[in-house]
Amino acid sequence: MRQRLQLALLTLAMLVCGSLTAQTNEEYVVESGGFRTTYLLNQYDYWGWNVATVKKVEIIEGQTPLYYMMPENGSVYYGNTYYRILYIGDQAFKNLSSLQTVVLGNGIRSIGSQAFAYCSNLKSINMPTYLNYMGTEAFLGCRRLERVDLSGTDLTTIPEKAFKDCKGITELTFPSALGSIKSQAFFGCYGLDSLTLPAKLYEIGDSAFEHCYWLSTLNAEMMDPPYIVSNQFPNTGLCQLTVPQGTRDAYDSKGWMKVFPEVSESSTITKDIDGYRLTFQLHKSGYNEVKLTAVEALTSPGTTLTVPEELTSGTKTFTVTGIAAGVCQGIGQLQAIVLPPTLKKGIGSKAFANNPNLSSVTVEGILIPTTSSDAFTGCAATCQAHIPYCTAATHEAQGWTTALFPGGIHPETVFTAETEEGISMTYKVTGLDPNTVQVGTGDAPAIDVATAGALT
Repeated sequence: MRQRLQLALLTLAMLVCGSLTAQTNEEYVVESGGFRTTYLLNQYDYWGWNVATVKKVEIIEGQTPLYYMMPENGSVYYGNTYYRILYIGDQAFKNLSSLQTVVLGNGIRSIGSQAFAYCSNLKSINMPTYLNYMGTEAFLGCRRLERVDLSGTDLTTIPEKAFKDCKGITELTFPSALGSIKSQAFFGCYGLDSLTLPAKLYEIGDSAFEHCYWLSTLNAEMMDPPYIVSNQFPNTGLCQLTVPQGTRDAYDSKGWMKVFPEVSESSTITKDIDGYRLTFQLHKSGYNEVKLTAVEALTSPGTTLTVPEELTSGTKTFTVTGIAAGVCQGIGQLQAIVLPPTLKKGIGSKAFANNPNLSSVTVEGILIPTTSSDAFTGCAATCQAHIPYCTAATHEAQGWTTALFPGGIHPETVFTAETEEGISMTYKVTGLDPNTVQVGTGDAPAIDVATAGALT
């Protein structure tokens, strides 16, 4: 620790004294693959790195290269020093009309204004993982660009005219953290057929999607949508808008119903729980019941997944009554699952199969769900079930056997359930009679298990 502190103090002193004075505007030219790339080198940026900016890319006279690829290691070597390529400068690739494919390094943080403007034959470019800034008109007039996947980037804003007149884009995916789409960002992108707006979007600029003539499906994930008027989506044709369950009134109050003639609420609900993304599907129209249909592990999934009893979406509340087949498989981090007492429609085939470290499954409440015989196939050899107190005949009838849970079936003598009046109470099995329980405090009279709901 003392050595680290001394080093930090020494570095600070050198900076103050000018020993590490930044050297800027030094250019370095590399010719490769038919291109002449001019880098602007800077020593010791804010993070103490040696960094390089792609200042200008030109085609070497007499050549017609189609493919541009940045160095695989993401850096250039000059003067016995490696410089990380972090930035694409303003107008760096502008007007390279023969260019068709660009491969950027994942370390790129910034793409400058008009960096690729009027690269009229550019069809493919990857969007780097660490990209967090894009300048105005960055891809203006890239008419043949086909696919724009921004989902893996750190972008929170799409700037003005960023992809204006990119007529060839047929697939566009936004990052989940996107908050703002500025004016004319996708003006004239009439190749778009469908589009999903992410949940955190709070601003859509004027004419952002004007002249997107073929846009027919718009899926909006915002629970609290921004206000819009007709000029955000003019000339988009007969586009059908889908909004989250329970939010139709919110979209109506923000002007969306005046812009889109067809509006419906989504039949799916997505929630992030315990480091997992859970997707639920409405059982049938008109019923506030959903079933779990997909589980996706996020960046830092927990060891325990708790499936909720209820979900709230907008102004509506839904009860989770079933788990579909094959919803959660192959997640190595998963060790325990807690299931709600509302699964009256059961658990489907291989619902939680092939989770090698899953060793505990707990059912809350007093209802044991009917379960497919292969629902937990391929889980830990010691996987055990903790269920409401009942006789062996009861849990075996629902499919909960030692064949399904080799670690054993463990009926709990203490459990929580709701009374007929809707009051949650804690119960405890007493005496030798498995058909009789009493309130855990001992203050209430004994209750017949059968009348409590499902213990026999």
